[in-house]
Amino acid sequence: MSSLAVLIPVCCGLLMAAQAPTNAALSRKLNGLGATVLTFGVGTVLQIIIVLIFGTGNLALITQVPFWQLIGGAYGGYIVLCMTLATPKLGVVLTGALMMFGQVSMGMAIDAFGWFATTPIPFSPLRLVGCLFVCAGILVMYFDAKGTNTKNLAGQGNAGKSSVKLVLYAILALSAGFASAFQSPTNATLAKTVGNFEATLVSCTVAFIIFSIAFLIKQRGKLISLKGIPAWQYLPGLYAILGILGNVIATPIVGVGLVMAGIMFGQIGGGMVVDTLGWFQSRKIKVSRGRIIALICIGIGIICTVIGKTMV
Repeated sequence: MSSLAVLIPVCCGLLMAAQAPTNAALSRKLNGLGATVLTFGVGTVLQIIIVLIFGTGNLALITQVPFWQLIGGAYGGYIVLCMTLATPKLGVVLTGALMMFGQVSMGMAIDAFGWFATTPIPFSPLRLVGCLFVCAGILVMYFDAKGTNTKNLAGQGNAGKSSVKLVLYAILALSAGFASAFQSPTNATLAKTVGNFEATLVSCTVAFIIFSIAFLIKQRGKLISLKGIPAWQYLPGLYAILGILGNVIATPIVGVGLVMAGIMFGQIGGGMVVDTLGWFQSRKIKVSRGRIIALICIGIGIICTVIGKTMV
């Protein structure tokens, strides 16, 4: 069961690889906050429909859960905002690699200490080997993508000034990884009380409310026209609810650390395709040997972690 459940976060990673450049394209018309609000607005509407049709839980029980279980949406909104801002500057793969480093380090810590009311999963030797392979893959991906960005900047004659900005965007991507590791157990714990579909709805709604307020403050109450936005740029809302739901289902089965590793594998694989083909109006970046090696390392890490979990 655990082995099959790993496929869920891998699919979530593929969705995130598509979501980042789509939101980035949308942000050029609505700005970062506006793109985030639209994403979770669409996601909330879709999830309301899903709950009405398939929901079997009880939303009324949210009054009985601690406050920290209700803020998974805040993490989700922060992740989308950071990726929306960082992706145009760093590229899909580099943004994903930095986010992944935050995900795997914090995810393994959450598993080891049982934070967020999760069941502690000790660090077995094979699980540690898997974690090291994942980290090695992330580092290979980071330096490979960083070298590409440095060459591009040098060609523009603004390498020194732009490097400082790249560091700031890199910090944003890294912090998004921490937020992602926090979000999975937060939403999964809430789902135990209110139901999987209902927890996803709560997460989307909270993100929509928080970032709508921030957007209105920034815009001083002025709305932005949605005229001329193509249909495909509304899809991140669908990606968001599917990603949240996938994490909610998989986290109790395989643990936070393995969910994060699965997401990484999907992100890198999907990100390579997006970068290579220039989908979603992203800039084209050729597949390098380093990216292939990184994908293999993370794949080996996931296999070791799955086997290591069953041996604990």
